[in-house]
Amino acid sequence: MVSIIVVNWNGKKFLKDCLNSLKKQTFRNFEVILVDNGSSDGSQEYVQKNFPEVKLIRLEKNYGLGKAFNIGGEESFKNQKIKYIALLNNDIKASQNWLEELILVAESPENKKTGIFASKILFMESPEIIFSTGQIFQDGHLQERGLLKKDKGQFDNKTEVIGASSTSCLYKKQMLAEIGLYKEEFFFYGVDMELSWRAKINGWGAKFAPKSIIYHKGNIYTNRRKNEKMDKKFAVLDFQNLIWMVKNYGTIKNKILLTLSLLRGVIFHWLKIRKIKPDWKIKLNYKSIINLWKKEENWLI
Repeated sequence: MVSIIVVNWNGKKFLKDCLNSLKKQTFRNFEVILVDNGSSDGSQEYVQKNFPEVKLIRLEKNYGLGKAFNIGGEESFKNQKIKYIALLNNDIKASQNWLEELILVAESPENKKTGIFASKILFMESPEIIFSTGQIFQDGHLQERGLLKKDKGQFDNKTEVIGASSTSCLYKKQMLAEIGLYKEEFFFYGVDMELSWRAKINGWGAKFAPKSIIYHKGNIYTNRRKNEKMDKKFAVLDFQNLIWMVKNYGTIKNKILLTLSLLRGVIFHWLKIRKIKPDWKIKLNYKSIINLWKKEENWLI
């Protein structure tokens, strides 16, 4: 049995497509728990009226994705029949065999020590463009594999990855019981990546299920809000969470690669604000960076 947790905050406009797509699943042995983060747009009343089969958990305020998932997860743990816990964004539409394909991969005999299963996530308004096909290491930290690339089937193999996007992921309950749930201090950004990295450290693997398809409403070009103050707040939070992960879980190689990535970003930002368009590529001298690292290593360690 699977427990599907949907975290919602003022997402009433998305819930019809999301919850109706779950009703059409070919795999039927599941429950749906919707954790509402204190919505003020009528989300709770809408779910209660139109989807009475959904278990609704009402929170008094927005606690973020991490704590909301954990509250839903604790509810799932009460049911001894539950073997897997799935997490979905509210702004998605699941293909009919989304859950069945995840379970097929999860139940495969070779995946006994695999605890995370990732879907192929495509942009709803541009379904030929990929949002994620699992998470992998790039530039020293976890990133969404295939992000913004055109889907040509180049990722359609049941390959090992490091983790799965919280937009759509399936976790083994056994793994969560062993390593714990989301890190609530992260609030939103990076909660899935932190858990994926922690799972890897503790010997749990992750697999990509290419036939498990999710369509994600997230804007293909930007997820920026129209609130500059909030944008800055979330950008700082995102950066802090990234640094925390690399500092606490990363190897020296991870830290060096992240340093290079940040340096590259700073340089290109400097060029951009000065309207300089370089016709050259930055070549990285790893020996010089390593020597620099030995002098300045305390900034991450």
